Amino acid sequence: MHMSGCSKMQSLVSYAPAWMCPQPDRQQDRKAERADAKVKTVLQFSRNTGRTTWIAVTLLLLVGPACRTETQMKQIDPAPRVAPIELALEGIINQWNYPALKIHIKRNGRKAGHLLVRMPEAIDARDQGSGRAMKFYQDTRDPAWPAKLECEPLDLPVTWTGTDKDLRHTIAFDNGMVLRSRARVLPSTVRISYQLANNTSYDLQDVVIWSCIQLRPAPHLRDPLLRRTAVAVGGQFRLMRDLIPGFEPYGYRDADRQRFTAYAAGVPRPKQNPQVLPHPGFKDDPDKTISFWHVPQAVDVEVIATVARDGTWSVATYGAGASRVWTNPVISCQHADQVIPTCPAGKAVTSRLDICFVEGGLEELIASLLTRGTIDSCP
Repeated sequence: MHMSGCSKMQSLVSYAPAWMCPQPDRQQDRKAERADAKVKTVLQFSRNTGRTTWIAVTLLLLVGPACRTETQMKQIDPAPRVAPIELALEGIINQWNYPALKIHIKRNGRKAGHLLVRMPEAIDARDQGSGRAMKFYQDTRDPAWPAKLECEPLDLPVTWTGTDKDLRHTIAFDNGMVLRSRARVLPSTVRISYQLANNTSYDLQDVVIWSCIQLRPAPHLRDPLLRRTAVAVGGQFRLMRDLIPGFEPYGYRDADRQRFTAYAAGVPRPKQNPQVLPHPGFKDDPDKTISFWHVPQAVDVEVIATVARDGTWSVATYGAGASRVWTNPVISCQHADQVIPTCPAGKAVTSRLDICFVEGGLEELIASLLTRGTIDSCP
């Protein structure tokens, strides 16, 4: 959504339809499966003069009557020029009256769908004294995802303020806690930042402000069968499904019953693969269990990336200090949420998340993270 100046700020806020947790689109997913059959992404690692280089190589498998001839192949520009990815923000309110964010995408002047960010999805922490788990916020009241909250937000819905390049909102809670959220467009990047003021009597630890970045509304990015989602492990950028011993491919019908997680170094992980657990909202229904798959190796960098179906661009989510990166493939979401070690009573803490839109391979992005440990702009 593009705006001229700062006129009519309220027009940046719209009310989303009831699909915050969308159900699978079977027709679109069948089309996606046929498209994925023609694209195979190979992630290859190489070393050049001692420097680590990350290369994403895309092989197009040309099959069927639409196969190009050798002459036609020679006429294809192997490195077509592309214009910078254009990004615009739109603050919305979901069906439960909570804030969310749309990131509208344009490539080469054409619309390429949008990402939906639950901003935030939840706030979790532990009481430093007792170690008790505490949940301060959850952006849904769906009975399928029950939660016992320590407090309630005041004055919902929030008011989004700013422009389509810089949006903010504030949530105040009845226990005195205040959350300030901001989304800002940088070159080829959307930076999401939070400030949490702990105006309670609790000294908190292991604070996580969750953001769920859903790729599903962008047709070229959705990856329900986890064929194009990768993490940086053991000196290589590799597909998550290839890293999990005993991984069993699943169909679209079962995509909502899978979760895939890779962990930072030193973080304990379950040894069972998959770890099958009851659904939180249907604990007595054996047909609604969730299979949690775990990458056994530690990630080199707290980043999770999904390559587009045509292999020419990618989206990656990076959160320094995240304990894990993970995805729910049915909505093709990305998680890389920072863990804040401590948040004493009366103090404020901050966290940050970068959503990077990368043309071509991911090697420049990874090199930037490995050498500088931060993202100023995506390559």
